[in-house]
Parts: sequence; structure tokens; C-alpha cells
Amino acid sequence: IFNLGDGTITNDGTINNDDLITNDDNGIINNDGTITNDGLIVNGQDSDSARIYNNGVINNNEDGTIYNNLGGITNNGTINNLGGITCRYGGITNDYNGIINNDGTFTNKTLLFNYGVINNDGTFNNNDLIVNFNDGTINNDGGITNDGAIFNDGTINNDGTINNNNLIKNVCPGIYSGNPPIGNPVYVIPCSIWLPVIKSEGQPTP
Repeated sequence: IFNLGDGTITNDGTINNDDLITNDDNGIINNDGTITNDGLIVNGQDSDSARIYNNGVINNNEDGTIYNNLGGITNNGTINNLGGITCRYGGITNDYNGIINNDGTFTNKTLLFNYGVINNDGTFNNNDLIVNFNDGTINNDGGITNDGAIFNDGTINNDGTINNNNLIKNVCPGIYSGNPPIGNPVYVIPCSIWLPVIKSEGQPTP
């Protein structure tokens, strides 16, 4: 399937891919059904205007590969990954109702905004920036290798292993629980801030 030149694919049923799906040149894929991938899905090979909007289910099986080069992915449904997903340049947004279940290998080389839930029981490699917003939750029972940055304003539950080779910043009211990372510790910005003490004559005392 080649979706090019401002084309739009809207799926309310079932798409089974055993070969190749290419979404490029301002192409849009709207999925409200189920896409099962045992082949290759390429999003935005040459165009940063290619978009995949998932409100249904995307099953990327063990033999499947999803390669997001320049395009964008917005997930408000469920993505189940048993194979390989690589997000290279185009950003990915896991929205408020979005769930990403990773039991394969997920490699992030771009901006990943998480407002929903990411469940990692496989291998998750971060080489750029993950922002886990206030409503976002990351549950790790597998392995995360962080060579980029993770900003946490939501919840990170780590019952697996996190190899932190760069920066994990926990910003109040963010919660980090479970096993501490290997390597660099979590950098914590607490909720308490400096408040002046007001003396009777009205002059603040630091």
C-alpha cells in the first residue's frame, strides 16, 4: 500500500499487512479499526507532513517493523509492539487515552510526549527526549536505556531496569517509584520553593 500525494486512508475495519505500507507526501492514515503488521510500515520517509492517527489498535507482531522517519504519530488508542518500532525524526504523541504496550524493541530518537500509559516489558531505548506529563504513566518491567533525557511530571513505576546514561529529571509533582536507575541518579526538583519570612516591619528575610 502506497499512500502518497495528500492521500488519506481511513480504516474502520481490519488491515493485515504482510509486506509494505508507505505513508508519505502529506499522506494521512486514520485508524479506528485494527491494523496488524507482519511486514514493514514506513511513515514519512521523505515528508515531515505524513501523519498516522491511531484511535483503534495497531498490532506490530514479532516479524513486524514500524519505521517513523520524518512523519508524526498520534496515538489515542492502543499500540501493541512485539517486533520493532523506531521513531527517528518525526515526533510521537501518546495522548490521554493512548496506551503503548512494548514487549519488543522500541527505539526513540525524537520527541515523545506521553499523556497516557506506556507499559514496557521489552527493550526501550531513548536517544532523545521523553516528556511524561502530569497525567502520564510509564510502567517499566523490562529494560530502559536512556541516552537522552526523560522529564517526568507524571508517574514512573520502575520494577525493571533503567540504565540512565544521561538525565532523568523528576519535576514536582512527578512520582518516581521502584528500583533506582543504574548509572546517573534521578535529578529531583522538589515541590518546596524558597519563601521569604515577613518581619513585622514588612521587610522580607531570606
